[in-house]
Amino acid sequence: MNKKIIFAALFLLASLASATFIRMSTNIYAEPIIQASSTVINISLINSGDEPAHDAQVSLILPEGMASNGVYLGVMYPNVQYGAVFNVTVSEGKRPGRYPIVMKLHYTDANAYPFSVVSPSFMMYKEATPVMVRGLIPETTLGISEEKELKIRLSNMDVKPHNLLVHMVSSDEISMQSPEREVYVNANSEEDVSFRVKSFGALPESSYVVFATIEYDDEYHYSSVATGVVKVVSGGQGMGLSWLPLAILLILILLFLVITFRHGGSRWLLRKRVKSKGRRQGS
Repeated sequence: MNKKIIFAALFLLASLASATFIRMSTNIYAEPIIQASSTVINISLINSGDEPAHDAQVSLILPEGMASNGVYLGVMYPNVQYGAVFNVTVSEGKRPGRYPIVMKLHYTDANAYPFSVVSPSFMMYKEATPVMVRGLIPETTLGISEEKELKIRLSNMDVKPHNLLVHMVSSDEISMQSPEREVYVNANSEEDVSFRVKSFGALPESSYVVFATIEYDDEYHYSSVATGVVKVVSGGQGMGLSWLPLAILLILILLFLVITFRHGGSRWLLRKRVKSKGRRQGS
């Protein structure tokens, strides 16, 4: 193999290995306890990657009876803090308590490939309520063309049973069948609930945050969030495609070393023969 070809292949693979990326960090700020029928929620966002995110737009997913505006951010350059302000209204008759709020961010990369990010938080309306029910989502590995069960363990720490409303939320790249379920959990008991998930345009060897909002009504409204990670792999098993450039790189390095040492060894043997011939002629 020509050494120029090897050098070109090594350069190409080095470029692939140093590919740019986008990574979003978000923070959500709300009043400690909202007493009025309207409030303001502020969100700060930072693209901590090394390439700009394009056509960025952010919105809030709110409980029934609440509404807000959307915010268009445009281009988000790396390591620059961006802010979004949401005016949230609350309808009359809303039960006091703790409510989940979800931020959803949509953007594209330089090739117009779409991505989405979700992030949960809470708002207290008129009364602060404790977390009496919690959930646990184990890390799940999902093949790029696979569909499987994602299980949530629900724990009711209250002395009373509750009929829970569990709602799964994820980025657009992870599809959920029937994302909402009602689950009855006895006092001081645990129950499992499962949701069917599959990849929907997710990138192989990437991880996606998923979470479930868990809510119920008593005298007040109560809620909590269970957070998990879905890792998407190529074909569901075995070595992912992200290993392919590395494997090719190692093979090319080995070929380069073999060719280099072979040529170097041949030159060394040739010089040795010439010297030996010279000595014989001199004698």
